[in-house]
Amino acid sequence: MNKVVLLLLGVCLFPRPQAVAQAPQAPLGFWAPLNAPLVHYRIEGRIQSTSTLDAEFSETVDFTNTTGRIIQQLALNGVSECEREPEITAKGYVIETVSRDELSKILSPVSLILTPPLVANAALHLDIKATCRMDDSVPGEDIFQHWYPQIWWGYSTGDDYDVKITVPEGYVLVTSGRPDPKTGWNHQERVRDFGMFLAKNVQVKEAEAGDVLVRVVFRPKGAECADLLSATAVNVINFYRKRFGFYPYRSLTIIPGGADPVGGYPVSTAIVAIHGEETYDSKADNTHWRWITAHEAAHEYWSEYVPSADGGWGWLMIGLGLYADREYSRSHGMGHQHRDMMNGYIDGVRQGYDTTAGRTPEQEDALEWDYGNIVVHDKGLSIISALATVMGPAAFDRAYVRALREFAGRPMTSDDFAKICEQESQQDLGWFFDQWVRSDRFLSYQIASQHCQEEAGIDQCQVKVKCLGTLKMPVPVTAEFEDGTHQTQSTDRWADVSVLKFRSNSPMKSARLDPDDDLAMVVPPPAMTRAKLSEAIGQLGGTGSEAQALDLFRQAKEMAGVSQFDWLNLGLALYQGTHYSEALEALTRGEQTANGGPGLWKFACIAWQGAIMDLQNRRSEALERYQLSLELLKPYPWLKVKIDKYGVLIDRPWIQDRLKTPFQHK
Repeated sequence: MNKVVLLLLGVCLFPRPQAVAQAPQAPLGFWAPLNAPLVHYRIEGRIQSTSTLDAEFSETVDFTNTTGRIIQQLALNGVSECEREPEITAKGYVIETVSRDELSKILSPVSLILTPPLVANAALHLDIKATCRMDDSVPGEDIFQHWYPQIWWGYSTGDDYDVKITVPEGYVLVTSGRPDPKTGWNHQERVRDFGMFLAKNVQVKEAEAGDVLVRVVFRPKGAECADLLSATAVNVINFYRKRFGFYPYRSLTIIPGGADPVGGYPVSTAIVAIHGEETYDSKADNTHWRWITAHEAAHEYWSEYVPSADGGWGWLMIGLGLYADREYSRSHGMGHQHRDMMNGYIDGVRQGYDTTAGRTPEQEDALEWDYGNIVVHDKGLSIISALATVMGPAAFDRAYVRALREFAGRPMTSDDFAKICEQESQQDLGWFFDQWVRSDRFLSYQIASQHCQEEAGIDQCQVKVKCLGTLKMPVPVTAEFEDGTHQTQSTDRWADVSVLKFRSNSPMKSARLDPDDDLAMVVPPPAMTRAKLSEAIGQLGGTGSEAQALDLFRQAKEMAGVSQFDWLNLGLALYQGTHYSEALEALTRGEQTANGGPGLWKFACIAWQGAIMDLQNRRSEALERYQLSLELLKPYPWLKVKIDKYGVLIDRPWIQDRLKTPFQHK
C-alpha cells in the first residue's frame, strides 16, 4: 500500500511534459456560490388586459461577480408563465438560452450561457423584455408571484428592487415595495420574491409605523376589520423594532384572504394575506385578529428577510417566527394560541407519531397525518421555546438578533443557528438539538415530592423532580415563599431524579415546575411502546437511573416481545442499583425469551445470575449458572458484554475464573 502511495506521489511531483497547445475548455456548468452576489432589479411595464392579465415589461438585472470564481452559466426563475422565451441581451456578452421542453419549462429554471464568462469582480447588466400571463382565479383579483425573470442561485436570496407597473383604470395595485407617490416607482431592499396584488372594487387604508408604510387592502364589508388590522400592524412593527432593533422592510401590506377566518399566510415579501376580513365582529373578542397580524408580520423576519435553506417554511423559520409573535402576545395580554400549539404537539406525541423534525418534503408527503401543523408549527415553537429556556433570555435574544443580521438575504440552516446559539451561550448544545430536532423523544418531568424542615429558624426545603419522559434537559423549578419571595433552580439534565434544595427565612408556599409555561411537557407520559422501551433501556446508566430502571422493569413485565438484549441491559442496570431480586428476575426473563436468537445473549443473562448469587452467598446455584453459560457460549466464542461501571467484561475467560473464584464487587 505504501509503495502505491509513493508511486502516485511520484507522478504528481514529476509530471510528464505536455504540449503547449490545449483543446478549448468546455463551458463551465451551473454552480451555486456559498454567498450569492447582491442583485438589483429594475422593472417597468404595464398590465395590458384585465381578462387575460398579460403583463408586458422591460427589466434590467445588475450584479457584480463577488464570488471569487468565474461564472459562465446563469439560471433564471419565474418565466414559466411567459407566453414565449424572454428576450435577453447583455452588452459585451453573447447569451445562449438553453432550450427547454414543455416539462422542464414548467419545472426548471432557464439556463443562460455567457460568452465570454463573467470573471471575478466583473459587473453584468442584463436587459430583458417579456410578456407573461397570469390566471384570473378570482374575478377582479389576482396575486402575482414569480411573475418576472429572476436570477436563481440554487436557493432563495434577498435582492434590491425598483418596480413600476401601470394597470388599467379602476384597478388597485399593491406590491412588495414602498411606493413613491411622486414617481410611481416601488422600492424595497433584501426582497426574496417581489409580489403584486391587483384588484378592483377594493379600498386601501394606509398608516405609518415609523418609517414603515402599513397598507390594508379591503372590500367594503371588511372596513372595520381593516381598521383593527392597520392599528395592530403599526403596534406590532413598533414592538418588533424595539425588541429586535429593526424592522426589515419599509412597507407591510395586508390583502384579503379567503372567506373564513382561519388565519393567514405570507404571499410574498412584505405582502401577507389574512382570511375572513368580512366576518369580523367588532363586539366580539379581537384576540385572533391581533395575533394573526403579529404572526404574519413575524414571517417578514423569518422566511423573507432570512430565507429558509430548504426553500420552504420548515420548523426553524416557523418556530423563530412564532417566538416573535408569542413575545408580542404575552406583552399584550394574549398567549393562549401558543399554549394551544404546544398542546397540539403533545397530542401528536400521545398518538404515537414520530415527531422527528426536519423531514424532507418527500418524507413529509409520505405521512398520513398532519406533519405541517403537529411538527413544523407546534413542535417548531416548542423547540425554540425550550432552547430559550436552556440558553437564558439574554443569550437567546443575542443569538436571535445576530442570526437576523448575519443571514439577511441568504439562507440559514438549523446548524447555522445552532452554531450561533452555542457561541452566544458559550455552551455545547449538540445534546439539545439531537434530542429535540433529530429524534422524537419527548419532555416529561413531574414534582414527585416536596418536604420542608425548620432548622435554627431557617426553612430547609427539598423538592424532588422525576423525569418521566425520554428527553432530558434542565427544567426550571420555582419555590414561592409566604413572604412573597421566590427562588428558582433547574434540574440536572443527566438525572432521572433531581433533588433541589431551597433555604428561606419564610415557609415555602408552593413549588412550580416550568413557572413561565415555556415547555411542552407530556404529563402523564404516553403508554410505552416496545420500541420506546428498548430506547429507554439503552439510555440507562446515568445518575439516578436506578429509579428509572425499576420503572422500566415494571413496564417491561407487562409487555410482550421484550428482547434478550433488553432484558440483559435492564438486569445489569437493576444490579447497579443493588436491586438484586429484580435484577435476577429480569435476567431470568432474558434467559427464557426467544426474542433475540437462541442463546445469543442468553449466556450473559445466565452468567450474571451467577454473579448476583455469589453476592447472595448462593455458591452452589452460582456454579450451576456459570457452567450453563459456558455451554451456551460455545457457538458464539466471540461474544462479550462489558459493564462499564464495574469494569467487568463477561466473556469465556471471566466465566472460567468464576468457576474457581466467587464474584466480588470491585
